[in-house]
Amino acid sequence: MEIKFKFVQPDLIEIQWPNQINDAILEEQLLWKAYLQANYQAIIYEIRMGYHVLSILFSRPVEPIELESILIQMKKINKKDIEIQVKRWSIPVCYEMEFAKDLTLFASLKNLSIEKVIQLHTASTYRLHFYGFLPGFMYLGGLVEELHLPRKSSPDPLVKAGSIAIGGQQTGIYPTDSPGGWYIIGKTPLRIFDINQTCPVVPKQGDFIQFFAISKPEYLRIEKEVQQGKYNWSHA
Repeated sequence: MEIKFKFVQPDLIEIQWPNQINDAILEEQLLWKAYLQANYQAIIYEIRMGYHVLSILFSRPVEPIELESILIQMKKINKKDIEIQVKRWSIPVCYEMEFAKDLTLFASLKNLSIEKVIQLHTASTYRLHFYGFLPGFMYLGGLVEELHLPRKSSPDPLVKAGSIAIGGQQTGIYPTDSPGGWYIIGKTPLRIFDINQTCPVVPKQGDFIQFFAISKPEYLRIEKEVQQGKYNWSHA
């Protein structure tokens, strides 16, 4: 797999993979990120991930010869030497019309039944590549091609927090109320982003996400448990 390195500025470099969304790239990114954090923490300020980019912001300017030395060491990384722990999370979703204002339109545009859209959406296991756009907004890989659909030409002025949506080759969850141009096909009663928690978001980069369908009564029950602080995210 071809990898390129780019100096954006003296203290910022980008490691670039092919422009794809796949697990092989993600796993290599996670490996390199873990290695850098373990071995160069003293000179690294921040590491950010995209689908095919790892951006490394150093706490000071880095000379090319120093960077070359770091890259040589990174290329020697043995996957067996670094353990990347991942979890599998189950997220409940209510696909009833009250919570899925675009589901009928989406199914029609894809020439699928509503039941088939739900079946396809819940059958896939997604991978959390990174957070972006909004705090807590998951960028997930793994949406089946049958559900790919370009984003709306005119974004909605308000999408409610917890809305499950599809846009382009991705599915995701709106963590807070915001404008949005993806098709809303359901809603989760979970709080994906909570600034009052010690850890505002729960799943980590590299974790697996699985959606499962629930009824409206189940939605209301879980929503109440979340509000009372009694709901525990399900993971393995």
